[in-house]
Amino acid sequence: MTGLLNSTITQGIKLTPTIDPNGNALVRFQRKVSDDLSDERKNDLEDLIPLTISQKQARFGLRIYHTLTLDDESKHLRNSRSAYVLATADGDAIFTYDFVRSVPNEYPE
Repeated sequence: MTGLLNSTITQGIKLTPTIDPNGNALVRFQRKVSDDLSDERKNDLEDLIPLTISQKQARFGLRIYHTLTLDDESKHLRNSRSAYVLATADGDAIFTYDFVRSVPNEYPE
């Protein structure tokens, strides 16, 4: 996924896998932002991938989240939850696409 992003709409980003406290594998982007920002603004900006293929300041960004869990046989990782968010450079969401494998409601899939 990193290669696809860097060869199309970004430059030099790296998606990083981590493990959350529940033991799920997470794949996401994270960068250092200014300590002068509020905690809420830091959260809005530190995982925002700048959408630019040059050195110009990005006007938009992309958030990518994937949560991977083991399948029912505990043999393979599967995507249990993901989100793609197109946002302004300030972190305000414009469009969100979410996937949840086991939706906890009665809505049809």
